[in-house]
Formats: sequence, structure tokens, C-alpha cells
Amino acid sequence: MPKSLAKRKPSKKTSAAGGAFRIPLKILHDPSGHYKEGQEVALYANIIMRGLFPELKEGDTFVAPMMDCSDVHQDSKDILRVDIYNTGYYTITQDSHAIAAYTEYPEFQQNGVGLATLLKEYETLENTLFGS
Repeated sequence: MPKSLAKRKPSKKTSAAGGAFRIPLKILHDPSGHYKEGQEVALYANIIMRGLFPELKEGDTFVAPMMDCSDVHQDSKDILRVDIYNTGYYTITQDSHAIAAYTEYPEFQQNGVGLATLLKEYETLENTLFGS
């Protein structure tokens, strides 16, 4: 499961057409290599779920487990649609600290750590769970 560092891309508004919402993102780092640095993707989900996601403003940075959408993988602009898991989602502050946006797993408490520490802990966890 890719744990990607992404940034909210500039746009005038968040799209919400056809019962779904779409937020443009730019991948900054993905240690798994599934997503490429600089790749544009779109966070895409049913509009009913909109209130469950943290508000992302232009330029906001976050770390989250990310996956390709299972139903439709490309949107009309040929941009990959992705979804994120709420567990393990951290907003990154301007001074590069992680703030948990949701309840954390008891065995993975990273709220308040620096970005480098968070990424290292994710890498350690992934290696433990899936091998290197």
C-alpha cells in the first residue's frame, strides 16, 4: 500500500459532478514507487463522503495511505483517480510536523512528529508487514 506524500494542487474550486467530488493532488513522494514524483492524481469519492475528509486548501501537504480507485481509474482529463485511507492520514504543518486528522492506531502513534520521522516510521512499518 503506497504511503504517499501529496500536495493539494491549485484550482479555483473542488469539482462535485455526478454525485462525486474530485480534488486535484500532486504526488511529492511515494516510497513504494507506485506513484511517480510530480504525478497528478485526483482524490475522488462519493459526495456523501465529502464531510469525512479533512478540508484541503491549495498548497496543503499530507501523508496518507493511498490507492487507485477500484471502479473508474481515469477521469475525463486522463488523470488517475485515487482514494485515501482515513487511518494513517496526517496533515503536514508549515514547520514539517505531522498532525493526525483521524484517530490513530494504538500501535502507530505519530501525531506531532516531524515529517522525516513519520516517513521513516511508515517505511519501517511497511517493511515489517510486507518485507523489504
